[in-house]
Amino acid sequence: MKVFADNSLVWEGSVEPNALSFDGPVGIRSDNARLQIDLLTGQPIETQSGSSPGCRTGGQESD
Repeated sequence: MKVFADNSLVWEGSVEPNALSFDGPVGIRSDNARLQIDLLTGQPIETQSGSSPGCRTGGQESD
């Protein structure tokens, strides 16, 4: 996995094999912050089961 911030690689490493068993939405949590973020993810791999709802779109405030 590679993590970028401000177009710079800030972390690169391996995650445990059980990370692929995660069955939920991807996202970030940001309490008490105003952020502009481009969150990019790959397509789910075939071995992942289930589906999860998509993220909300637009500029509304979070809950």
